[in-house]
Parts: sequence; C-alpha cells; structure tokens
Amino acid sequence: MTADQIPEDDLDAVIAFAWRELERAATDRDSPFRHAQLATTGPHGWPQLRTVILRHGDAGQRQVGFQTDRRSAKVAEITADTSVALVTQDRPRELQIRLWGQAATHAGDTLARAAWEGLYPPLRMPYRTVFAPGQIIGAPGSADPTPEAIAPADPDTGFQNFALVLVRVVRVEWLRLRPGKGHRRARFEWGDGWEGNWLAP
Repeated sequence: MTADQIPEDDLDAVIAFAWRELERAATDRDSPFRHAQLATTGPHGWPQLRTVILRHGDAGQRQVGFQTDRRSAKVAEITADTSVALVTQDRPRELQIRLWGQAATHAGDTLARAAWEGLYPPLRMPYRTVFAPGQIIGAPGSADPTPEAIAPADPDTGFQNFALVLVRVVRVEWLRLRPGKGHRRARFEWGDGWEGNWLAP
C-alpha cells in the first residue's frame, strides 16, 4: 500500500493513515481535513459548535491543535470543561475523522510564543482588536481593523490575546463511505497504544 492509498481492511493502517492526514492538515492549506468542527460544553450545559483551523498535528504526542483569541467563549468553555470533540472530513474521498480528547489552553507561555512567531503576520491582525470575539458592537464595521492593527509599531501587539489550544486525543473514529460496496467504520481507544475495532457503519 502506498502512502496515498486509503486503507479499508487493516486497523493499523487506518489509524496510521488518519494521523498522517491530521499532521498534513496542520501544515498544508490545501488539505481537506484542515477545517474541523470543534464541540465544547457551553454555559448551562448547552453544546457549542464552531469551525477551527488545525494548525498542529503530532501523532507521537496524540495531539491536534488550533489557535484562537483567549477572550473567546471557547477558551472559557475549555477552562470550565476540558473535554472536547472534533470532526473533520474529506468530502471528495468520502472520509470522516472524529476525535475526542482533553484540551489545554496555552497563552503567554513558550508554546504560545512559538506558535505566534510562526504565524503569518497578517493573520495576527484579529488579535489586535479591542473587541473580544462575540462582543456586541454598534455597527457591522465597528470592529474593523484600525491602521495600528494592520501595521503596528510593535509586532507583538496582540500577543496578549493569542492562545494555542492543544487537544490530547484519547479516541478516534474513522468512517469511509463506499456507496454501493459497503462502508467502513472503525474506532480506536488509547491504552498502551491504539486499540481498534471495526464498527457497523
């Protein structure tokens, strides 16, 4: 089997392929798995769901990660309950990867600093606004970037609002749709290693 072939009958190959794709998603803007849906528990137990961009993937550490504004609701939700779930998919190849794990927020530390330094400078602009994400504003353009946010005198402006969220994955589910031939679904739980089982689709 080549690296690009999709495994369908080998559990070890499935989990290896899934992590290879997640690692690629963190660095390849064209990866279909780059955009993931993140689920957290919000106030009063209401589930919360939003799209995040995967910017970290490490199979050896069982980690995926994304960047966010530390003032955002998702950070407060993760602080209150670290259990999260993510789902991402490759629609052309009919693949879905679901992840469950424990999230940790890094803000102002060495991990956040390294992520900030690696961030393309124009992508730092949203962290320079005085408005927190989700804050009520008076008009649609009230939170548009100011000249200082676009070209700050200090390139570290906004770092105080920047956070890196890393998720240590404890469960992975894989779904491969094969219309007309029978779908393939597997679940992997972390123990001494990844322990997998086939599931009915």
